[in-house]
Amino acid sequence: MRASCEGLKPGERVHVSWCVMKRRLELTWTEQGGPHVKGAPRREGFDSLFARRNINGRLNGQMRYGWNPEGLTVHLSAVAGRLNP
Repeated sequence: MRASCEGLKPGERVHVSWCVMKRRLELTWTEQGGPHVKGAPRREGFDSLFARRNINGRLNGQMRYGWNPEGLTVHLSAVAGRLNP
């Protein structure tokens, strides 16, 4: 999710799709056209740890990463009713 922090550079794209199925939000974030992804990092960074703990705990959800050579894909699934402020 480098693109959300650093902004997009020329030729980079981010595709976000989402839907609500069976009272769960299903969201997919896909980055393409950026630097080549060499695989999962050796350790989880603060931002990823913070996001995962909040999604797992507060939203009763799950977050999975796809470390594809052409770009990162993140799948998020959470109980839709927990998203209300």
